[in-house]
Amino acid sequence: MPWDAWVPRLLWAVACIVPTPALAQTVSDRSPLDTVPGQSELDFQDQVPGVRAGAFNMHASAGTSLAYDSNVLAQPSQRIEKALSIDEAQMHAADNMNEATLDFQAFARARRYIDAHGLDTTEFGGALELDAPVAAQDDLTVSLRAQRRFEPHTDIETPQSLPVSVYDDTRADLAYTHVFNRLTLRGDASGQWLDYHDPSQRFRNLATNRDELRGEYTLGGDLSAVVTAYYGHDDFSHSSPYVASATTKGTLVGAHLSVPEVVDFELTAGYFERRYAEHLGRSSGVSLRGSLIWQPTRLMTVRGALSREDQPTRIPGAFGKARTDATLELDHAYSASLSVYARGELVVDDFNFIQRVDHTYLGEVGLTFLIARPYLLKVAYGFGSRSTDAPGVSYVRHVAGISLIGRL
Repeated sequence: MPWDAWVPRLLWAVACIVPTPALAQTVSDRSPLDTVPGQSELDFQDQVPGVRAGAFNMHASAGTSLAYDSNVLAQPSQRIEKALSIDEAQMHAADNMNEATLDFQAFARARRYIDAHGLDTTEFGGALELDAPVAAQDDLTVSLRAQRRFEPHTDIETPQSLPVSVYDDTRADLAYTHVFNRLTLRGDASGQWLDYHDPSQRFRNLATNRDELRGEYTLGGDLSAVVTAYYGHDDFSHSSPYVASATTKGTLVGAHLSVPEVVDFELTAGYFERRYAEHLGRSSGVSLRGSLIWQPTRLMTVRGALSREDQPTRIPGAFGKARTDATLELDHAYSASLSVYARGELVVDDFNFIQRVDHTYLGEVGLTFLIARPYLLKVAYGFGSRSTDAPGVSYVRHVAGISLIGRL
C-alpha cells in the first residue's frame, strides 16, 4: 500500500484508541498544525486531562461531517455544486520532562465528493516541538513540521486549471529568548519549503528563510514597547517568467498591553522593502502586525489578528504583492454543553507592478453542542466571496455542514 494511503489509516487507528478533550477541525480548510491568532476551536468545561502512555499525556479526537458546497472550485460561472463527506482524526501528545516540554501533533483528513472523485483530497501531517529552558532567564524552542496539503480555491494563488493542487509543506523554526530586567529579547530563525506535485506547478516550488529579532521593554504596569527587525529571502527553485526570487527587510514599532484574564493586545507598524532578483526592481510599503484576545465576560472571548506583509505571487507581471489579512472571532459559551461562535476574515491582495487589488471576504457561524461526555455535535455555515477587476476570478461560495466529533 502506498505511503499516502496507509498513513491516514494509521493515524485514524491511533486516534480511535485514546481518550481526548480535543476537537477536530472537520469542515474547516485550515490545517490543525497551522495556528491562526484570530481563530480557535471551542472548549468545554467537562474535559478530561487525557491518558498517560509512558511519559506522554495523550489526547485524540475523530470526526465525520456531511457538507454541501455551492461552488467547489470558487468560480464566477459554471459553478460545481457538490455534497461531500469529511473524515478527520487528530492526536496530541505532550511530555513534561521536568523543565523541558516535548509536544507532538498529528492529523489526517479525507474529503470525498459525491459523483466527483476527481475533487477528492487526502491530507495528513505531523509537528514536533521542544521547549527547553537553558537558564533562569533563557529559553530555547525548536519545532519541526511536515504536512501534505491541498490549496483551497478561495485563495487567489490556487491555479484554476487544476481541480486539486497538492503540495508538501515542510518547516523548521528555532527561537531563543533572553529576559533582562525590563527588556526581553527574542531571536527567531525559520525555514519553509513548498513542493508542488503537479508538473505544471513546479515553477512555484519555493524555499523561504526568515530571521527576526524582537525586543520588548516594559514601560510600567501592563504596557510594553515593542520593536522588531526582520530579514527574509524567497528562493524559487525553477526559473519562470511568472515568479521571481526576492529579499525583504523590514522594521516594526508598537506597543503591547497585557492585563491578565482580561485583555492581551499588541499592535505594531513599520516599513518593508522587497528587492527582486534578475534586476526586476523593488517594492515597498507599510507593514502591520496585530493581535487581540479579550474576555469581556467569563463566558465570552473575542479574538482578532491583523497583518500586512509582502509575499511572492504567481500572477503574471506582479512578481510580488502586499497581503493584508484581518480576522475577528467571537466565542460565547451559553452553558457547559452549548457554545456558539462567529468568525470573519478580510484578505486584501495588492499586487506589485500591475494595477490590481483583490478583496476576499470569508465568514463562518456555528454552534457546538455537547451531546454526552465523549460526543459533540457541530453545525456550521460558511460564506466566501472575492471582488476584483480581473476577469474570471471573482466568486461567491456557500458551505453548510453538520459534524459529529468523538473525543474517544
